[in-house]
Amino acid sequence: MGTSKLPDEIPIPGAIKLQGWMYGLGMIAGLLSFGAFSNGDGGFGVIVAGIGLGLFWLGSNIKTHKKAFVEGKGYR
Repeated sequence: MGTSKLPDEIPIPGAIKLQGWMYGLGMIAGLLSFGAFSNGDGGFGVIVAGIGLGLFWLGSNIKTHKKAFVEGKGYR
């Protein structure tokens, strides 16, 4: 038998876009947190830093590719 010309992984465009947005919003939250700490508002800085870390964590757990699981290239 010959080898299949179908890819072993296919990207999920919506998930990639969502991951990018979460990383971007996490960076903005990090900048807001830095600004809050610089102005002496530690309470707000901690809250925004937690939100930023949460966004990064959620973004890193998004599945962005489907992998083939059979030779006929069924994807999961």
